[in-house]
Order: sequence, then structure tokens, then C-alpha cells
Amino acid sequence: IFVEHQNRHEAARRANALAQAYADYGADDRSESTQRTNEWLTGQVNEIRDKLRESEKRLLDYQESHQLVDSVKQHTLADARLRDMSAKLVAAKSLRTEAELRYEQVKALKATDARRIEALDGIRDNETVMQIALDVRNAERELGELRARVTENHPDLKLMRATVVETRAALGREIAKMASSLRNDFEIADTRVRELEALMAQETEQLGVTTGKAMELVRIEREVDSNRKLYEALLGRLQETDVADDLDTNRIKILDPATAPEYPFKPNKTRIILVAAVLGLMLGIALAFLREHFDRTLKTLDDIEEKLALTALGIIPLVRERKKSNPDTQYLSDPRSPFAEKINHIRTGLLFSSIDDPPRTLLITSATSGEGKTTAAINLAAAFAQLDRTLLVEVDLRKPTLRERLHAAPRKGLADLVLDPGLAREVIQPVDGADKLHLLTCGTRPANPLELLSSQQFQALLNKLQQHYRFIVLDGPPLLAVSDAAVLGHIVDETIMVAKAESTSIKMIKDASALLRKANLLPVGVILAQADSKRMAYYGGGYYHYDQRYYGEGSDSAKAGG
Repeated sequence: IFVEHQNRHEAARRANALAQAYADYGADDRSESTQRTNEWLTGQVNEIRDKLRESEKRLLDYQESHQLVDSVKQHTLADARLRDMSAKLVAAKSLRTEAELRYEQVKALKATDARRIEALDGIRDNETVMQIALDVRNAERELGELRARVTENHPDLKLMRATVVETRAALGREIAKMASSLRNDFEIADTRVRELEALMAQETEQLGVTTGKAMELVRIEREVDSNRKLYEALLGRLQETDVADDLDTNRIKILDPATAPEYPFKPNKTRIILVAAVLGLMLGIALAFLREHFDRTLKTLDDIEEKLALTALGIIPLVRERKKSNPDTQYLSDPRSPFAEKINHIRTGLLFSSIDDPPRTLLITSATSGEGKTTAAINLAAAFAQLDRTLLVEVDLRKPTLRERLHAAPRKGLADLVLDPGLAREVIQPVDGADKLHLLTCGTRPANPLELLSSQQFQALLNKLQQHYRFIVLDGPPLLAVSDAAVLGHIVDETIMVAKAESTSIKMIKDASALLRKANLLPVGVILAQADSKRMAYYGGGYYHYDQRYYGEGSDSAKAGG
């Protein structure tokens, strides 16, 4: 019993009161239940007793009217009679067969078969026949002996012949008598068999009539037995209930009365904190696994090479936001920072991509906007300016941003220079902080950028600019948005794709690469921009932030744009 209350003594009192009330209720309920059970059992016992008496009377009346004993005895008697008659009939048939066999044997005998007579089992018991048969044999032997000594007309031989004939005649008469006696025995045995068969058929017919009556007898006996068992069971149950009612005691006992607790049991702050911590940890782990499972973005340089089969040129670290830090001019602000060193790695990889003929014109593009391609173009141009004269050209004529990012003067730009190549000194302007870096912004936006970039005038302008600048970096438009980058890729030395770490999906960069392949272009590689060094270390190992310890700087700067 569990009771909550602000007063500990009141909680104990209520728990004990509830237990006592339940015990009292149990005793009263058991008494009422026992009384109701007794009343119901008494009614059932009386009803079943009347049914039992009625079925027993019906059984006696049926036995008397059909002169039957109980079904078990009836069946036993019938089986005994049938077995006895069957045994007698078998014995009678056996005697008849033996009598018939002896009769047939004797009937086939002749007076001359004296030797055969002695061999028959049925004739050996007849002494007269056996003696006459012996006399016949002796007479025949003597006749044979005389024939050997005397002639045929000798008187002794004639006398012996007459003796043999007379002896054979006597044997024949005895055989005839014996055959007549055996025939009478056979007929008596046959009559006995027919009588037993008739009795057997009569008994079988009587048994069939008795069986029909016995089935009804069995049904009535089963009804009596069922009523008797039910009556005995109900009577026994009634007697048990009467005894239990007389000895009725309350089975519910209070083993451990409630006492006032010394301390409150809730809220259990420790348990709540532990449960919340465990659940939070499990939920966090589950969410992390789910996020990792469904995340299809590029996270490391290995993802670029393994999942895209493209060259990973390097990473551009994420520059966190600060008032004095601008990701677009990070290289210009501190050429010895870890950020600048990452740009130098990319620059070195591009220069050594073709040692004999390193690229001079580079197109920087991406799958979509906001991935960091403009930031990559500005800083990469600043890195090349460390080597020789470099020109940064804005060829994203649909959404130009270089002038605002580098705080350049609002002048005419690329579109105007294509139409009038004589404006070169007017539209190309130097970049603050880099002696060898110049900028050519979009200027006046053209009505049809694609037509302008694919014109021969633009290609001629690019060739002419290469006479004055060793490196030209073009900040191009995104590939999936417009087809300008595919056109520009045919007139530059190399095309570089930029992907935002943990943002650009693998499918997106594959679609952009497919567009370049359809245009018979192959990017020299992919730059992973806005890469958080700590998270990169988590995904791919600790070497991502070795350079920070080497240069003694952290990663707090302004967030990279694009």
C-alpha cells in the first residue's frame, strides 16, 4: 500500500487504515460469498438427487420389462454362450469329417485288399475284420506254396482254392457290415453339425435383438452414472463449504504496519540527474549516429578522392567572424598565417600539376553559390601575386561581388573592356596590400553574359591580358546555375572546383563534374573551403591542426563567404 502525503504521520495513518478496511472487507465478503455458495449448492444437490432417483427407477423398469441384467453381465453371458456353441460346432464338424473319411476308405476296400486293410487306422479296432483278413492272407500264402509243389489238378490245391474263395467272401461281408456302420456314424455326425449350426444361427439372431436393447440399457446406465457422480461431487463440495463456514477465519493479515518515514522519498534529485544524463547521452549518441548515417556531404580531402575520383588540391580553413578579420583578404592581411599556408599549398599543387607548362589562366567555380569560390579566387590570386604579376578577373557577370568585397572604386569593368579594349588603364585597378595584384571587376552588367563570355572579343582580350600578367585568376559563376563556367573552361588553362566542407553534397558535386565532362572538360581538382580544423581533425586525424601549433595561431577569424 503506497500513500503520499506531506505529513508523514498522516501518510502512515492512512496506509494502516486502508489495510484494516481491506482486511475487514475481505472477512465480510468471504462470509457472504460462503453463504451464497451454500444456498446455490443446496439447490443443485436437491435437483440432481431427484434426477438420480428418476434415472435409477427408469433403469430398473427397463431391466425388468426386457428381462435384462446390467450391460456388462449381459455382454459377458452372450459371449460365453457364443464361445460354447462355437466350440461344440467345431468339434462336431471334426467328428463328421473323421467319420466321412473312414466311411470312404472302407467303402473303397475289396476282399482282395487284405494287406491294405491292416494298414488302415479305422479298421484296426475291428477284431473280426482283422482276423478274417489274417485268415485270407494265410490261405493265400498256403495256396502259393501248394502251387509250387503240386500240379493244378491236385485235390489239395483245389481244396485250398475253395478255402481262399470262401475266406475272401467272409471278408467282403464283414467289410460291407463295417461300411454300413460307418455310414450310420457319418449321418449321425452330420445331423449333429446341422443341429448346432441351426442353434448358432438362432443364438446370433437373438444376440442381435438383445444388442439393440443393450444399447438403450447402456445409455440409461450412463445417465445414472453421470447423475450419481455429479451428485456426489456437489454433495462433497457442500460439505466442504459447511466446514469452512464453521471454521471461517480472516485470511488477510497485516504483516507489517506502516510507520512514519524519517525522510521524504521524493523528489530524488540524484536519480533524476543521473537518469537525465544517461538519457541525454544515449539520445546524443543516437542523433550523432543518425546524422553521420544520413550525412552525404564532403568532410575531408579523402572524400574527394575516394567518392568523386578527383584530385584534392587542398583546404581553405574556416575563418571565424571578428571585426578585424575578413576571410576575403585573410592572405593579404597575414601572409604567414596557417590560412595563408593552406593557400600556398594549393598554389604549389597547381604550379606542379604541369611542371613543363604550368597553368597561367585559372577558372575558379563551384557547383552552387555560397560555397566559397570567390574567397578562394581572391586569396589564391593574392598567393600567385607573391610570385609575379597577377590579375583577378570577375567573370561572374550575373551576380558580381568582388568590388564590394575588396572595397574597390566603382569603375567600369570587364564588360566595358571587351567592347573597348582601350579602357584597360581605366578599368584595371591595383589591390591594396599587394603590389603585384590587380583587379578587373564586372563593371557594367551585360544583357547577355553567356554571349559576351563566348565571344571572340573576350578570348582576344584574355590573350592580350596574358601578355601583361603571368597569372590570371577568373572568379567564375556556379556550374549548376548557368552554363557560363562550361564555356569559360575551354579558354583557360585549368578549371578548379570549390566545395564547402560539410555542406556541399556528394551528389551535387558529381552533377557539376558531369556537366564539365559533357563539355569535354576535366577539372584539375577540388578545393575544400570553409573547413573547420577541429572538425577536420575529428573526421580525418590530427594533422589538420598541426600547422596552427607550428605558427602559434588559433582559428578564430571571420567566417568565409562565397
